[in-house]
Amino acid sequence: MFYDLVSHLVITLRECFIGYTIGTLAGMIIGAVTVIVWKQFAWLGLYEIIPGFIFGSIGIVVFSLLGKAPSTAMQERFAEADAHYHTAPPVKLQPE
Repeated sequence: MFYDLVSHLVITLRECFIGYTIGTLAGMIIGAVTVIVWKQFAWLGLYEIIPGFIFGSIGIVVFSLLGKAPSTAMQERFAEADAHYHTAPPVKLQPE
């Protein structure tokens, strides 16, 4: 059940930001720099991963929206893979 929830969340997020690698890279860099700077200055006594996550997430959204849209070929490829994902029968694991 948890796996299904996480996989649906990942696919939904991926549908929102498909093809936006600039945003992803910017988010990783902004998050890492925020963690390093926050750790050095220890503002507000807050654990550095929290502002790193927040600023990194904002960076992903902003730079994804500023970047170019994915090509038509990439959108078609994603739509085909997404359709295959939603039509494939679920795999049940057998207990040992």
